[in-house]
Amino acid sequence: MKILTAEQIRAADKYTIENEPVSSVDLMERAANACTDWIMERFPKEAHFVVICGMGNNGGDGLAMARQLVTKGYRTEVIIVPFFSKASDDFLTNKKRLEEIKGVNITELKDANDISPAENCIIIDTILGSGLSKPAEGQLADVIQKINSLHLPVISIDMPSGLAMGDNTDFDKKKYYQSKFHTNL
Repeated sequence: MKILTAEQIRAADKYTIENEPVSSVDLMERAANACTDWIMERFPKEAHFVVICGMGNNGGDGLAMARQLVTKGYRTEVIIVPFFSKASDDFLTNKKRLEEIKGVNITELKDANDISPAENCIIIDTILGSGLSKPAEGQLADVIQKINSLHLPVISIDMPSGLAMGDNTDFDKKKYYQSKFHTNL
């Protein structure tokens, strides 16, 4: 297995989009398909998923996965963490696609303490991806800490939110948050 830095991941995505050719939202759909297939191989249809999404492309991955899981018959809820200044275009595209499916509960989080999933659910963390360039602070850090305090299984797409990738070495890594319960895809 090769582990890439954030910059290498961005370069690989850019190369694929420019040379395949594939749009970024279609590349996101491919990634979501791979993650959904991985989940379907490991969890029964009775599993209950809570997808917690940021508003960037990692959150867009989460919205695409939620849509795919729902259409495959999995009980899936979505919590959007709106503590960002702007949503990415691909996030908005996937949000619209998800909203077109009946019966999906989509909630915008107001406070970290509002996260209170059922005891038997599985969290899918798509809050932050490889674009993290500084420690999570304020409400965002509260959300990450809340997820980690739940002691539920967490599947992180790209990486656990709040954990730096190799490029981001210029600040105190002790401020990053991660959970021993994370499984990374």
